[in-house]
Amino acid sequence: MKYEAVPATDEGEEGKLSDYTPSEACPRHRYSSKLLATTLILIVLLVLSNVGWIWVAISRRSISTHHHSKFPTIDMTHTAFYQDTPFNGEEKEKPHADELWKGLFPSGNGQVSLSKTEATANNLPDSIQDPDAEDKVMYVLAGYHNLHCLTILRSAFFHYHVHGKEMSPWPHVVHCLDQIRQTLMCNFDMTFVPMTGPKEFKDGQEHVCKDYWQIHNWTSGYRSAYAPGDDDLHM
Repeated sequence: MKYEAVPATDEGEEGKLSDYTPSEACPRHRYSSKLLATTLILIVLLVLSNVGWIWVAISRRSISTHHHSKFPTIDMTHTAFYQDTPFNGEEKEKPHADELWKGLFPSGNGQVSLSKTEATANNLPDSIQDPDAEDKVMYVLAGYHNLHCLTILRSAFFHYHVHGKEMSPWPHVVHCLDQIRQTLMCNFDMTFVPMTGPKEFKDGQEHVCKDYWQIHNWTSGYRSAYAPGDDDLHM
């Protein structure tokens, strides 16, 4: 096969395209350049975005860790349950039993006053402001609400047992019963207690429990001045 030279044109020498530029001759090149620039811009924005999120996460973690350190880490202990305890005292022993029940409540009866910063850092729900401190909010530990309900029931039953009439409003008694029901269902104790008969079980079986007195001592340190007194426990 015989190859022939490309004919000359009026614009240049034989076989030569005069005034040739890539942009005019190759639109694909122009498109690739724009795509590359756009990709680089997106990568830069993505990197900056990730750096920003990492910085925010580290900052939040630092704040949360700092304030969370003031909240207690409760130890788990093995606690034996018994059917007959000094808390069951009646007649001559009842005054001593009453003092034991009162001793379950820390100063402030379970209400605590926390700074708004602490509450926010620990993701606590909104609560009322402490009347004695504009920068603090008040909470009550749910466990103390349950104990309060139990003391109401105890007092109501003892009063009825002695005087034959109710002391606390019946709706309050019913509420406390249901509060305890919900709590027991929420914190169901899976301890296997040995039985000694068809309707009898063995005393002294150990349960894994939170250290109550650690909670008691911590709550006392965060008590609010605006809290009910011992008289409100209706012993």
